[in-house]
Amino acid sequence: MLYQHLPKTKHMHEAYVERKLEQVRGVDSSVYTCAYREDDLAFLFVSKKERIHEEVTDLLGQYHAESSQKYKSVHPHQLRVRAGGDDAR
Repeated sequence: MLYQHLPKTKHMHEAYVERKLEQVRGVDSSVYTCAYREDDLAFLFVSKKERIHEEVTDLLGQYHAESSQKYKSVHPHQLRVRAGGDDAR
């Protein structure tokens, strides 16, 4: 898990988190990534195992549903598509 303090411009937070996740995937495209953002904080999760990633994603979804925070988002893993249509992980 990586912690990220976000810039003050709230309208850019979701795009900023997605860029950070892309940076992580750029280092190792075999990892599973997701993030949870609340207000000006983001928590990025990186896992090598799909089962652990699924558990983390489920827990983040539950937390998101129960949180009363106005500014929040869940950023699930995005598969990259290689030339020829094969999914990359």
